[in-house]
Amino acid sequence: MPAANYFIAAYPDGTFSARGKEFALKAIYFERKLELGMEGHRYFDLSRWNIAEETLNNYYQYEQAITNDLTGAHFTGNKNEYYPIPQSQIDLSVSNGEQILIQNIGYQ
Repeated sequence: MPAANYFIAAYPDGTFSARGKEFALKAIYFERKLELGMEGHRYFDLSRWNIAEETLNNYYQYEQAITNDLTGAHFTGNKNEYYPIPQSQIDLSVSNGEQILIQNIGYQ
């Protein structure tokens, strides 16, 4: 389908004030998902909005019923949003005899 045939109508006036904050947030989440699809922003949006664990685990559960590529996949909140800090960097971060860096939660 050519892009010229693709049309998204504007939200009617009062849509968000009448339906509340939750509806407005869901609309923002959906718009960003459409607008920035395949540009690498989705994971960071999910993490920033604190919905990564729920969204990704629902996705894994759905996909595991279709294919075995994601068998055993699970997203752990407050851990998988971050990479572990390399121990060598923690060891080098000493000031006045005290370590400055501490390991991210879930990697101790």
